Amino acid sequence: MDDSITRMLFYFGIILLLCNAPFIDEHQLFTLSRLGRKKWFCGQILYILLANVIYFAWMFFVSIIVFIPWVAPSAKWGDIWINLSHNPALAGVVLHEEAVIYFSPIIACLITFLLNVSAGFIVGLIIFAANLGNNRIFGASIAAAMIVFSNLIDVFWLYKFQYMSVIHWTNIFIFMRKSNPISIIYIVTVEILVIIILITYILKKGKKCTLNVLEMI
Repeated sequence: MDDSITRMLFYFGIILLLCNAPFIDEHQLFTLSRLGRKKWFCGQILYILLANVIYFAWMFFVSIIVFIPWVAPSAKWGDIWINLSHNPALAGVVLHEEAVIYFSPIIACLITFLLNVSAGFIVGLIIFAANLGNNRIFGASIAAAMIVFSNLIDVFWLYKFQYMSVIHWTNIFIFMRKSNPISIIYIVTVEILVIIILITYILKKGKKCTLNVLEMI
């Protein structure tokens, strides 16, 4: 996902989907009392992950449905896409030649899907962690700032800061380009560490939260 505007729209959708994390109501309070805090918070984390998988899978299938009249099943790039990769300005789309050369359409879609799910999962965990003990607007505000920051990197060519933007890592070209590339090893390592840190924080913070606090958030 190399179009910064499209990326912003996709991830603002994630904020709308997950801004209420942790998801708690009268029924959830009953479930929490039955399962215990640790299992309940683990369930909330799993929900955030599955929500991202479903969200991006839905976006993927909708994009296919829209183009059904003009596409056919194939494991190879068609001539049109190859031509567009040489000159993306022809159709106003961002399609890099390196992606067409080094990846098949299936592999390119799979890697992009996984990158977006992992980034969306991190955004959801940040919202969850920030909302614990704070107003729900707090988590959504931090996530929105992350999305805007990712867009500013492209607008003002602040590529030195791309190493700090998880959302900026959601396209396969970022680790193939000749200038300012980011290693896929770096991306995977940082995302795993961030996820571990956020989950650990959420579980530890969850132990200290009382039911009264949870009802307020």
